[in-house]
Amino acid sequence: MGIGGNAFHGTRWAGIIATAALFVLTPLFFLPAQVYYLNASEFAGTFLELEAPVLITSTILGALLVFFLGISRDDRYTRRLSLLLAVGFLFWLQGNVLLGDHGVLDGRPIRWWQDNPGLAFFEVLLWPAVMIAAWRWHDAIASKAFVVAIVLLAVQSVALVIAVQRSSESPQAPRFSLDESHKYAFSTNRNVVLVVLDGFQSDVFAEVLEGNPAYADSLDGFVYYRNALAGFSKTYPSIPLLLTGVPYRNEKPIGEFTREVYRESAVTRSLLEADWRVDVFPLARITIPPSPDVASNFVDDVFGHERLRSTGELLDIALLRVLPHFLKETWVRDGRWRLRRYLPKWAGYRVHETHAELQFLEEFETRATASLTEPAFKFYHLNIPHAPFMLNRQLQLENLPDGRPGYVEQSVAAVELLTRLVDALKREGLYENTQLIVVADHGGGEYWTGVSAFDMDNGGQAPQDSCAARPTGFEHASGLPLFLVKPIGNSGPLQVSDAPVHLGDVAATIAAGAALPPHSEGRAVSDVATGEPRQRHYYFYEFAGWEKSYLPALKEFVVDGHSWQASAWCATGRQLEPAGAAEYEEPPVTLPLGLSIRFVGEYSAHGWLKEGWSIPEPDAGRIWSKASRAVLEIPVHPSWPEEVILEFDIDAFTVPGKLPAQRVIVSVDNRVSAEWKVGGRALQQLRLSRSQGREVVRIEFALPDATSPASLLLSQDVRRLGIALHGLSVRLPD
Repeated sequence: MGIGGNAFHGTRWAGIIATAALFVLTPLFFLPAQVYYLNASEFAGTFLELEAPVLITSTILGALLVFFLGISRDDRYTRRLSLLLAVGFLFWLQGNVLLGDHGVLDGRPIRWWQDNPGLAFFEVLLWPAVMIAAWRWHDAIASKAFVVAIVLLAVQSVALVIAVQRSSESPQAPRFSLDESHKYAFSTNRNVVLVVLDGFQSDVFAEVLEGNPAYADSLDGFVYYRNALAGFSKTYPSIPLLLTGVPYRNEKPIGEFTREVYRESAVTRSLLEADWRVDVFPLARITIPPSPDVASNFVDDVFGHERLRSTGELLDIALLRVLPHFLKETWVRDGRWRLRRYLPKWAGYRVHETHAELQFLEEFETRATASLTEPAFKFYHLNIPHAPFMLNRQLQLENLPDGRPGYVEQSVAAVELLTRLVDALKREGLYENTQLIVVADHGGGEYWTGVSAFDMDNGGQAPQDSCAARPTGFEHASGLPLFLVKPIGNSGPLQVSDAPVHLGDVAATIAAGAALPPHSEGRAVSDVATGEPRQRHYYFYEFAGWEKSYLPALKEFVVDGHSWQASAWCATGRQLEPAGAAEYEEPPVTLPLGLSIRFVGEYSAHGWLKEGWSIPEPDAGRIWSKASRAVLEIPVHPSWPEEVILEFDIDAFTVPGKLPAQRVIVSVDNRVSAEWKVGGRALQQLRLSRSQGREVVRIEFALPDATSPASLLLSQDVRRLGIALHGLSVRLPD
């Protein structure tokens, strides 16, 4: 039937319009809006600016669908409407409910079956089942299309309102661009260049040198400060520390702190006042506030290609969410997003198709020039050796293994890139009058790197034997940043210094290299003597996203001696809690009587893991202990009676002929309750008597046989493995 008769019936048109709206708006409006408002600081522009071209496209697509369904004959109309509603429903379900857990989307392949096997199997059955049902019972489903579509649109509207309200308390979208016209322009007079190699661990650099001794000659004039300490375990507070020397204390929102500390203490402000050209190129723009008082290259506008790039990124994430897991990998298979690249390209902008760090190196080698008369400062933040591990030592793209092997290989790539930057500066006659500072923002603890002591002494200091708590391997490794300095006019093979330096000294070192008055915070590293007593502070936390107003609680350490030696570290017992702690409060995961829970996955007991645990292994569905002691804190569910049995699905690190089993001494609230001998994966029971009113049960596993695979010459894994937790169930005693 054409347009006429029943085609104009109000109910029919209402169902068509509502269903078309659900199909189009779910992936092209609602999901991009939720992503934007929960991560506004990561996108270049307001949501309406980014979404405007998408809304035009959505309107055209929706109108075409309405027209196509409206002219359909009755026998085809119901089937087409039913199928369109089914896809819209699946988009909503997949994008809002069946999300899965893929970790940080940093370019690594999505292993849909290994990461979420149960969910993947369910989706393989779900999608064809829903489409078959829509085809088979199309008349009944089409008659309910209006109601179903309106309900799902309303649910998404409520979720969007909540996201907008939360966004008002979070860092907002940057309203600026970075002028790159002077990115590789240097001064014929004097230059200071700060290069941050994200996550490059100090002792791993020593390992790279040991395997590649020629680098010591290539890094002409550099001093390697191996006894360096980070200020923080992650990037966000580390960049302000580098450029101001002032540490963040969680006393005010970090965005407010960043704006204030750059205004009051940024070394770049001093450089600008001394008529320097200052160009900054941060990896995360939120780490440097956009102000002409901070850098010369901030532009109070958002360039068109950056806006289109952000639009493409929003759509990429939204479309990734609505796709079933067996199709997600195709969207990010090569480590690069689709629309994030193609939208600027289709609009006529130049788009590079290579790895970002390779692009930087190519541009540096071909465009670095001595074209400025005023002195110049450059800040380049590069995302290596940080994951994803995709660059081998020949600077070729390769999917490297996760963990320490891939991290070390990409660390070699980072050093190779650095030597080529040195060569480029020499070719342009710039090296002699340039101070080069190459640091990491933190170490690589999250990649199971461990710490190689290389027979270091403790920097002349006595071990802190009275210290009650040493760092875990993760905490220790994350606090060891690479720290290299090539002073102006310096030459000769790489030198090594064990002076106790700190990332808070970078701003003072920049000021010294620029011949400015001494900076108000920190010390120039050339003024720090090897062996001098110096207590340094470090704050550890685990990443919880960029959108929070405050950081999670900061665990304070004092280091008195050589940073590579755990004996020089002491946890002070201070936790710098966020003043806005409420934003970190989430309903605790609890376990009702008779049910079980996993320790790895989206809804899991991962939050119960306290001290002594490693990084989750989604492929194996387990998490290893990594020290001789590991702690669980389990919330008590109201359904538990006075006495219950906790049944742990547990495995052990064993080696035939060397380590047949692991002894496990289990204490509940500091009292020994059980002793196990675990020789492989098994179910181990713990009888628990809970006192009235107890809210949390603290369980400690003492692991006297915990051993690292590296010590047994099995691999380079330096974690002291003992047991691995898979799951836990709670039941009544027999």
